[in-house]
Amino acid sequence: MKKIPYGVSDFKVVRKENYYFVDHSWAIPIVEQDRYVFLLRPRRFGKSLFLNMLATYYDVLEKDNFDSLFSGLAIAHDPTSIHSSYLVLKFNFSDVGCNSNNVQPSFNDSVINTIDEFIKTYTGFFDYDESDRIRNRERSDAYLKWLIKVIHIAHQRMYVMIDEYDNFANTILSYDEKGYTDMTHADGFFRLFFNILKAGTTMNDAPIDRMFITGVSPLCLSDVTSGFNIGSNYSLDFRLNSAIGFSETEVRNMLAYYEHETGVFKHSVDELVGIMKPYYDSNCFAVECVNDERMFNSDMALYFLKEYVRKNGSLPDQMIDTNISTDYNKMKMLVRFERRFEQKSRLLQKITLQGWWRSELVREFSLGDLLKPSNVVSLLYYMGLLSWGPDERGRAVFVIPNEVVRQQYYHYMTECYAHTIDWQPDVAVLDELWSGFAYDGDCEALLAYLASLVKENSSVRDFGPEGEAFVKGFMLSHLCRTSSYYAQSEREASKGYMDIFLEPRTDVDHGVIIELKYCKASAPDSEVKSLLDDAVSQADRYAVDHSLLSRAAARNWTLHRAAMVFRGWSLAELKVW
Repeated sequence: MKKIPYGVSDFKVVRKENYYFVDHSWAIPIVEQDRYVFLLRPRRFGKSLFLNMLATYYDVLEKDNFDSLFSGLAIAHDPTSIHSSYLVLKFNFSDVGCNSNNVQPSFNDSVINTIDEFIKTYTGFFDYDESDRIRNRERSDAYLKWLIKVIHIAHQRMYVMIDEYDNFANTILSYDEKGYTDMTHADGFFRLFFNILKAGTTMNDAPIDRMFITGVSPLCLSDVTSGFNIGSNYSLDFRLNSAIGFSETEVRNMLAYYEHETGVFKHSVDELVGIMKPYYDSNCFAVECVNDERMFNSDMALYFLKEYVRKNGSLPDQMIDTNISTDYNKMKMLVRFERRFEQKSRLLQKITLQGWWRSELVREFSLGDLLKPSNVVSLLYYMGLLSWGPDERGRAVFVIPNEVVRQQYYHYMTECYAHTIDWQPDVAVLDELWSGFAYDGDCEALLAYLASLVKENSSVRDFGPEGEAFVKGFMLSHLCRTSSYYAQSEREASKGYMDIFLEPRTDVDHGVIIELKYCKASAPDSEVKSLLDDAVSQADRYAVDHSLLSRAAARNWTLHRAAMVFRGWSLAELKVW
């Protein structure tokens, strides 16, 4: 049986040690159409494995191993003419320290160590003066210039690859904007690095013949290279939409393989795909593919499979891999906390509550451009916090792709509310109420208490124009604070969208669909009753959704329904059944 490649990004290890491999080698000829390419994707989608496949494919030292490493893959049937013909200089900036006080020394060490390894690997392909090498080795910029010169003199060709080019830069930006600016502008060390690389592509018989760069967003690349004007951005190319991550077909094939090989599956492939899709699926990286097959996050799909097999056919205790833990600083980087709900915070709130947003995608932008909300939306897209999806007419809009991402929005909004209003819930009371719901099914007391917090901490003067959004956002900001549940907004069910769905995360016994309605403080009782009837009808319709019932049966929890009508800031009606 093939081993599950969770956490393995070394292509040669995957191929030599009998790991399951999802073949995306068909994308190699597409990437090869330009010399200097960058491909951006969210974290943990398999970029490193894809880059390492390219590195192996083009490495002159792997020429004799080509058949064994690529046998059976799509590219083996018709390899391109330049395979196995380059000296590959591969940087990985995920190992650069993210402390602004020592980031430059850490970066220098990373570059110097990479060049040292390159020289050791390709001994015999070029000559050099050892004393000259040692003298230039003291600084990464001088060392890189020296290497390019040596390769040029030897008439060799390099393929430069950079994995996670913006990893450390984005982390620093999240807490030290000045430090980020210093290294990416003027004579900053990171900008200088890219200037040297660019110079290595511009001379006759240029030693840097090709480059391939991966990362998360174009932000840092725009800042250090004025848009990387020698490069081609393949990130939005519809031909590569399915080159990173797993398609549903690929996930189904993988599940079917392990179902046959392990004999431990207690669910059908259809059932498992139905369980996985809300959490790991619905990513789309090209607007032309908005109505095509969606992409799964490969890391999360492999995590689920690994845990399912390890537990002999029982579902994972946690649907979200701890390695994909919520990164609050990434959202803080995008939208600094503002006083009250100002423009960017309101934008995030609206996206959180409705689950989608209509906007143009900005291909390139620098740090200074983040003052524009359209650029904030585009950065959310590049980071995987939004994706392309169809609206009700099949037109492309930005959507929150899945529940893992949605949790990041909820946690951001929780902190945003905490910075905006002063609320002090009784923690002991909340813990008791959560326990009463989780194990005894009493969600009426919990919802009534949270509704009382809405009234205590709200005012028409502060939030009147967006009262309904505030009520729902406030409820979500509390409901997502427990580790026992996933709080989900606008989750699809029975061809509609639930206002809030609390799905058990661990071994608790009860879940609930919550339908919220809101009317003005002056609304008559007849309007309140009509809204309550609507909420009850919607909750009943959602509660018979086949996917929800399957999930409840698989995990052995009871599905409840609740309808809440707010009149102004006061809870006018609450029905639980």
